[in-house]
Amino acid sequence: MTIFVSDSINDISSDITEDDDYLLDGEEYNDEFKLLPNAKCLFDDFESEYASVVWKHMKEAHNFTCSKYIFRDNAYDRVILVNYLRKCQNDNLDVEEVCNKINEKSEFWDDERFWKLTLENDRLILEEDCEEEYEGDDDNCMPINSNDKYRNICIYSEMTTEEENKILKKKIKSLSNIIVELQKVIKNSEKKNLESYSSQSNISLTIPNIEEKHIPLLEFENRLLDFPLETNKESTEKFIYEDESYFNSYSHLDIHREMILDEVRTNSYFNFITNPINSKFYFKDKIILDIGTGTGVLSIFAAKSGAKCIAAIDAAENILEKAKVIAQKNGLCNKINFIYGKLENLDLYINGNEVVGVCKESKPPDKYQKFKCDVIISEWMGYCLLYESMLYTILNARDKYLNSMGYIFPSSVCLQICPADYHKMIDECIVPWNNKLYDLDLKELTPSLQSLTGSPIVEIVPVELLRCSEMTNLTKIDIKTITVNELLSLRQPFKINIVPKETEFATSLVISFTTEFNVENANKNQIFPLIIETSPFNKPTHWKQTVLHLRGPNNTLLKAVDVLTGYLTITPNITNKRHIDILIELYNTKTVDGNHYPIISNHYSLN
Repeated sequence: MTIFVSDSINDISSDITEDDDYLLDGEEYNDEFKLLPNAKCLFDDFESEYASVVWKHMKEAHNFTCSKYIFRDNAYDRVILVNYLRKCQNDNLDVEEVCNKINEKSEFWDDERFWKLTLENDRLILEEDCEEEYEGDDDNCMPINSNDKYRNICIYSEMTTEEENKILKKKIKSLSNIIVELQKVIKNSEKKNLESYSSQSNISLTIPNIEEKHIPLLEFENRLLDFPLETNKESTEKFIYEDESYFNSYSHLDIHREMILDEVRTNSYFNFITNPINSKFYFKDKIILDIGTGTGVLSIFAAKSGAKCIAAIDAAENILEKAKVIAQKNGLCNKINFIYGKLENLDLYINGNEVVGVCKESKPPDKYQKFKCDVIISEWMGYCLLYESMLYTILNARDKYLNSMGYIFPSSVCLQICPADYHKMIDECIVPWNNKLYDLDLKELTPSLQSLTGSPIVEIVPVELLRCSEMTNLTKIDIKTITVNELLSLRQPFKINIVPKETEFATSLVISFTTEFNVENANKNQIFPLIIETSPFNKPTHWKQTVLHLRGPNNTLLKAVDVLTGYLTITPNITNKRHIDILIELYNTKTVDGNHYPIISNHYSLN
């Protein structure tokens, strides 16, 4: 299970007891941080597998401790300081000289750029070391203070044992001071521009047996601490069940017929792959990996474009058998290697034009070498772009199998958002029950606003409901470069104007996406680019659009005017990684009745 912790924690429920206080010994410490790079000094090239060793080095060699430069009662200033000095180091400045000039009025303290990690996975920030107290020798000094208030600002931890569950609760508890400071800064901020102050931070939480979906930011921590953590066995069994359910949903031909008959989708892939320019530069004589091949159509397109060999993998066995027959009937089965299984559970090997998949860590067949490909193709996009969480499989394959100079198609995606007014459609569901029907009082059957607005709706949105003239694009996601951690903490700012039409307000947000097939820095003679559009302004696709109805305080339908400003967060659902959680945070929202709300948060689960 993966937990994501955000800027919404104010206080921690009392169910964390002193029994949960836990000091890491050497072996547990290594397990916790073994996947991270070495901790690096802020002043020179010194580095170590232990952050505590680096803190000691900086104190002895450079007379530096964070406490010398913390002038305010602000738990986040340590993070700001490290990020600022790391930036100075990257700019080749004399960091010791920079330190001599730091005071409580230095401008960088209020610079939002330093709310984000300057160095990805910076151990001096991510670890819970106290830089002033150590035990042991120089090579193995370990932190002995478990109550340092300057702890992890971002946590990404795979819950594999009950002991690690305890560690996670301990970390959540230690986040409180930092989060409270962040909330104060956000609440008191007078800046109107919304630059993402922490791309590493988000909220992803689905609470069982709780009907309400509108959870104020300050209540999330209590819900999180009440959530039952799992043992390794429970987690493994659950993920196996999730995957079986997911792949079984693709074992029926109806969904494949729908996708193939989606002209926008299939024509786009066909036109891109078979275009003469693209065939010449990206497919002819190339080794291709087709992830989630389904009926094998994309692999067949690639084979027709002259691919040397294709590894087509899918975990829906009966559909893969159909794909083999289709390839054979089209005379292309000799170029396509159909492999059954979940990509994460296999190791791929190649011998000439033959590709096989074997169970992880099993011995490969004789004369076979580790598989590498020139191009990855896949149609991985789901509802609201990220539903089904297949993009994580693409990133896994990219890091494991793609050549350094290889390509991924599609190459990038971009979420889009716009306001809409659904108040009439919602009223039509409620109003009939306000009057007598068949001379009976049936008000008891009136649907609640929660039941009508609490879940995302996937549908083709009529253009007349939109309160905008075009979609607002959020930050582009580059599939070649984005990391798993960046995707897990996808929190994108938006600012959209509400354009009055029949009404002057908006009750809902509509989410769509674009998918781009392109190659960075390629000239027009080397690429024929293409974009798939899924917005209400374009031809309908099987992805449709995702509608999020907005609710204000007291469980009322929000009728916002002028502008909607805030953040969109999408993460895998905590109880089923194939589903997604969506969080909408709105700031300084004005309504048609003259109210003003500094902060509104709406949480949804798409499942």
